Amino acid sequence: EEKARAALDLGESMEGTMDGIYADLMSATEAGKIKDLVALFVIFNMVKRISDQAKNICEETLFYVTGEVKQGRIHDVLFVDEDNMSLSQMAKAIAIKNYEGSARFDCAGRKAAASVDPALIDFLDNIGIDLGGTKPVQLDTTSETINKYFLIVSLEGTIDRYVPEVPFHTSVIEWDVGSRPEGLQGEALTQRYEELYRELYARISHLVKILRGEEVA
Repeated sequence: EEKARAALDLGESMEGTMDGIYADLMSATEAGKIKDLVALFVIFNMVKRISDQAKNICEETLFYVTGEVKQGRIHDVLFVDEDNMSLSQMAKAIAIKNYEGSARFDCAGRKAAASVDPALIDFLDNIGIDLGGTKPVQLDTTSETINKYFLIVSLEGTIDRYVPEVPFHTSVIEWDVGSRPEGLQGEALTQRYEELYRELYARISHLVKILRGEEVA
């Protein structure tokens, strides 16, 4: 059991290393070395297959020894917008409130606002979601951080506004959920947040079902 768990950790670490290798190969542009690149891609894929098979053996070993069943993969999902003060904060809050455990959810802005929109905090508080102490976060696009996300969802504009170079294993989605409630007050402000909540809830529910299938809770 101990060796199987250690080898599984090694396999996960190796995947991260191979992501970097694959990115390097993809960025190679010297036409005279196309033949060499093709050979390297073949080797790369063979090594990855070995790693995957090794992890399968470790998972089977854990089942035989402990009865532990392989858990479905938990994906990392990132919601992004301009300043992380409203739309992306709401998306993350909805996802965690309703689907915590089905995926790991995070949010960030191209730039970080000074604070989360107080009207959003009040709206979510009235429906049982506490954002107390939450502060806007600026998106970190360094490879060490961005590579961990399986899916990045843009809530304002195209993904290239946020991530100039999307990692090869990361998928991206651009959702047009409408404008944020700027310049609104009173009932109009509350109504706009209700509309955004319903729109984001429906999209996130559909997304999680795609990620988890019948396993979604």
